[in-house]
Amino acid sequence: MKDFSPLAITSAAIGFPARIGVITRTDGTVIRFAESDEAITVLGDTFSVIPGLQISAVKHTNNGEMPSCQIIAVHGSGSTFDSEDLDVGLFDGAIVQLYIVDRLNLTRKGLLFTGAISLSRARTIQPC
Repeated sequence: MKDFSPLAITSAAIGFPARIGVITRTDGTVIRFAESDEAITVLGDTFSVIPGLQISAVKHTNNGEMPSCQIIAVHGSGSTFDSEDLDVGLFDGAIVQLYIVDRLNLTRKGLLFTGAISLSRARTIQPC
């Protein structure tokens, strides 16, 4: 069976995969994040752990369907996802790129997803 994943992830040569990503807001601010327990540096760029950030439902397609993913983040004044920035639309149209890397060989980075945030919504969840 042929492996079409970005880093041939089923290959025995892959050691310890991790997902990293970049969000480039419409004002040019770049947010680099790692779905990891510690920051990951790849080719001089540091991808930080952002508490409360969750990327899910990543759908990368090649059959004409629209690729998509869901981004859930804790927001607040002064945080990475600042409430005021959300309110004025700095995340609307932001470019999202997700990669998979091999933590044992950080020179390998495979593109997993690319797209744009179509509409950012800030919702407040009330504690029970």
